[in-house]
Amino acid sequence: ENASLEVVEKAYKALAKKYHPDNWPSDKKYWAEDRFKEITEAYQVLSDDFMRKDYDIKIGVDNNIENEYNNLYKENEMLKHEIRSMI
Repeated sequence: ENASLEVVEKAYKALAKKYHPDNWPSDKKYWAEDRFKEITEAYQVLSDDFMRKDYDIKIGVDNNIENEYNNLYKENEMLKHEIRSMI
């Protein structure tokens, strides 16, 4: 959960190379293809700061971010209510 982008990239490259479907015999190619897709999807999430924070919130890793999100949501709702009362 605290891995830097360099660590994520290094792990992705190693796993992508290992599970690339072209490196597997034909009877295991579909299995390797599924693993390769999972690895690629995980890399896409972990290499994008916004997607990674969103994922962390969903799995409950980063409570500070979740609290910030909840506070901003509440503030937004209060502002909407305030604006509606002015209209």
